[in-house]
Amino acid sequence: MKIAVVKSSVYQDLWVTDICNNPYDLFKSSMMRCPPIGLAEEYGADFIIVKDTDEYPCGSNKNCLDPRFTNSMKFAKEGKNPSLPFLDETFHKEVAIDSIAYPADTIEWSKYNIVMCINACIPARITQKYPSIMWCYWIGENNMSLVMNKLDCYDLVLNQDVFKKNLPFFSIGFPYTYLGPLTIETIVKRDYNLTNVVKKGIFMEINNTQERPVQRIPLEFQQISSETGQPIVKHSQNILENAKNLVEAKYYIKLLGRRIRGNGILECISAGTLILTNEQLVEFNDLLLPECKIQSYTDAIIKIKFFDANPEAYDVAIQTQRDLLNAKYFKGPYDTLIQKYITLKD
Repeated sequence: MKIAVVKSSVYQDLWVTDICNNPYDLFKSSMMRCPPIGLAEEYGADFIIVKDTDEYPCGSNKNCLDPRFTNSMKFAKEGKNPSLPFLDETFHKEVAIDSIAYPADTIEWSKYNIVMCINACIPARITQKYPSIMWCYWIGENNMSLVMNKLDCYDLVLNQDVFKKNLPFFSIGFPYTYLGPLTIETIVKRDYNLTNVVKKGIFMEINNTQERPVQRIPLEFQQISSETGQPIVKHSQNILENAKNLVEAKYYIKLLGRRIRGNGILECISAGTLILTNEQLVEFNDLLLPECKIQSYTDAIIKIKFFDANPEAYDVAIQTQRDLLNAKYFKGPYDTLIQKYITLKD
């Protein structure tokens, strides 16, 4: 089964590489969030950038940027996204996205069974030319009205809300950040040549605060650190450094701020770090262990003291998290994708 994952040259997130199926290169080049690199790691999927077009249906819902920044996203090497000037571009500061983007007509689509797009970036005239391919798309920001109404020139909508039940026939749950249970840990160990990881500290989920980049530690986290002796680890804008911080942290806490979907939860589990969070603040709460749910900073202190005193319980919890990720957000979605292909195309 050959898969392609595709975005357009104007999309404001994910990988900045030529056509690639190396999960390490895809990850380190990402502009913000982790791409669905599990598709490359496990199934050899090709990741492709196509040139921006206004052909139907590509002209709508391209990205979340002010139109003034479209040319910057496509043609600038540095400062690709002026609306987020603090973004780290270490791994792609010499690359303009348009320079590694291909006209959609030049891609050999016939060699793929499944093509998974971000925001329907392949024109209808191409999807209709290859009816044996299962053409799928995510909505980058998972707008409910868009995910519940499929474009007629595509076969399948990929809903980021993986946990949703009773989706329409034309839709399945599939994570935007599609990762295996060991993917992030493997990448970090490779890049930093680590064999053994000594886990220490509390990774403070970025949306506990609105500050960007994160510099100040909220009082609640200072109190948790003071009571447990675990230092607070802040989010880094450098994606590899941030992944290393996540792998080396012992705990990941989401206690404050806005409700999140939970792509960072997937990264955390894949990094082998224990999640302590208020389940009301995470949409992917089917991945949260009952014994790790918290409501307050005092709950967090109690949980950390327990797991620090009981390393075997900690190890069991880490493995349980990985098992849940594998079943619900890795193997499960892929199996459903393949079943849809068999139903629609085979």
